[in-house]
Amino acid sequence: MKKQQILSSFLGVAILTAPLLGWSFAAIGHHLVAQVCELELTTATRQAVSDLLTSQTLAEVSTWADEERTRDRSTSTWHYVDYNIKSGRIEPEHAKDPTILDAISSNSVALRRAESTLTRQRALKFLVHFIGDLHQPLHCADNNDAGGNKTQVILGGKEERLHRVWDGPIVENMLTNRYSGKPLDEVATLLHQKYLAQKAAITSGTPESWARESHEIAKNHVYNLPPASDNKPPLLTEEYLRQSDEVIERQLAKAGFRLAHLLNLLLDADYAQSLAKRDQGGSSLRSSHHVLPKKKREPVGAGVATP
Repeated sequence: MKKQQILSSFLGVAILTAPLLGWSFAAIGHHLVAQVCELELTTATRQAVSDLLTSQTLAEVSTWADEERTRDRSTSTWHYVDYNIKSGRIEPEHAKDPTILDAISSNSVALRRAESTLTRQRALKFLVHFIGDLHQPLHCADNNDAGGNKTQVILGGKEERLHRVWDGPIVENMLTNRYSGKPLDEVATLLHQKYLAQKAAITSGTPESWARESHEIAKNHVYNLPPASDNKPPLLTEEYLRQSDEVIERQLAKAGFRLAHLLNLLLDADYAQSLAKRDQGGSSLRSSHHVLPKKKREPVGAGVATP
């Protein structure tokens, strides 16, 4: 119990002091995904990214889409897909809204085909962020609570929105427990080494299947909260947080490998061709065509919103 109190106290301080850090804990997750990704880029893709971003890195632009959302509220629904936690479907009231899958699809097309450099730059920035968001389980699940935004839990002795906890403190807790405050670039290298042997399995599938993975994690773990008591929200226990360390570490690693795979397919023709030759007649993800989710509505994002 004492250990749990110490852990809760630490997280409580982290939450309370977050505004003083100059960047949110959510940004740390996006930066880490981008840094893992950069370790997997081919030479051609790395050059194409450098040409588009000039003096910026993928990590530095990884939160641009959140900034753009404050400027253009029409992009708000591009950050998630509301798969109902029980039915696994998008409920009718949300069916008309463009989702993160639509945004990944249209921005993939824009990055690969658009003539405007600015359009391609915007598409790249969107993709870096959206692949990260796709691996935050509550961006792919809804329990009639706005993806955890209306579900309260207790962490660090205070009530917090479940979504916010998974956007930030869960990531920070994992980094503290498993990487002892190491710099993010060092953590990225360690994550890359740890999951490199699983690269082929991780990069198989499509953005839609990756979203379904996140949905299952939300269903089986994130929403599997400790029981509430005394009419108070559930207290996130040491066991819940320990299990969450494994979940979020693996999700961040997957996001980094998958982002690199997508960018390599879109920006390096040789990469796509070599994979196609290696897997002729196979069913796994091997081309930039297959990496795009099936479109169910008109595409959105940089591909059609040409500056």
